[in-house]
Amino acid sequence: MPHGQINFYLSGTEMPKQPSKIIDIHTHFEGAIDLNALAEILYNKFRKGLVKSEELEQKFQNKFQHHLAKDLIAIYLKSPASQQSTCLNKIASHLKKRTVLNKPAKDLRDFISHIPTAFIRWTCTSTTELEYLITQTLAQFPPTHSYLEMQFSPFALKTENLTLEKVIEAFYKVSEDHKYKNFVKFAICLRREKGDLNSQNLAKLTQILRHSGISQKSIKIDIAGEESNYPLSNFTGEIRKLIDSGYELSFHIGETTDRDLGFALETFPEVKHYNHGIKILDHPELIKTARERNIHFATSPLSNYYSGAATKTEAKSLPVRFAKAGLIYSINSDDPVLLDRDLLASYSFAN
Repeated sequence: MPHGQINFYLSGTEMPKQPSKIIDIHTHFEGAIDLNALAEILYNKFRKGLVKSEELEQKFQNKFQHHLAKDLIAIYLKSPASQQSTCLNKIASHLKKRTVLNKPAKDLRDFISHIPTAFIRWTCTSTTELEYLITQTLAQFPPTHSYLEMQFSPFALKTENLTLEKVIEAFYKVSEDHKYKNFVKFAICLRREKGDLNSQNLAKLTQILRHSGISQKSIKIDIAGEESNYPLSNFTGEIRKLIDSGYELSFHIGETTDRDLGFALETFPEVKHYNHGIKILDHPELIKTARERNIHFATSPLSNYYSGAATKTEAKSLPVRFAKAGLIYSINSDDPVLLDRDLLASYSFAN
């Protein structure tokens, strides 16, 4: 991430309501997608007869998303062929209505169930479609953003037709476009609980990256996923291999448990970017170490509230608490499509 340009390095307790330059270094592609673009791709598949109702059970194991998919097919089938634009608008509207959270989720699992990853897999079956969705998603970020770091999960997005290699290629092809070259950096998100970090998957991933022609400086790897039941210590060897191979890393850590914070600080001093990290505020000795190591905490107060990781009062106070602790931090969007809000809403919320 570009030093000296971070949207927010706070040393005091005053916060600008709308900073002149904004950097978002913690936003997930799957949780930030342009739902209108997704609806457009999906509608075109309906029109060409490429989507079948009998496939839904296999495609959507999550009941909420399974029912939503059935609803979208029903909307298409009930719409007259002469009203294409009306049908498309209805699909987009219903997709948005069912994806956006109107109130905080019951817990983090409920929050994650609204992220439309399965719909991306269902819809984007070619690199052309995926590249279109990526570019339309990037276009949603306003001119006030000067830098964006976006995590994506290649193992979650791959399908039979869209291989792991093709998924990675699509993201880095977009990042090489002159419009985005100095604006966006994509980070490969590896989920603890899904086996993304097992030796076979990691070997496959690193082989693809080595032969991709992508500059290693352009590659960042984010260790994410379910932290409560999957300690970072379970993946010590795999993480060390990535670091020793020269990859820049970030951790999703300290959102729901404080267990991994001390371990990460001591075992992987090379990693300087922690997403969330809010549990560190309860540990003065870890705060001291994080200050000494210059750890950057990419906080997401609004997301923490809606995911159930913090109460409204706790979430609103996070930036000031990080500032008073003397920690380097920024405010970020995380999964803005679920909240139907942009990054400035996170600033307003924290104020």
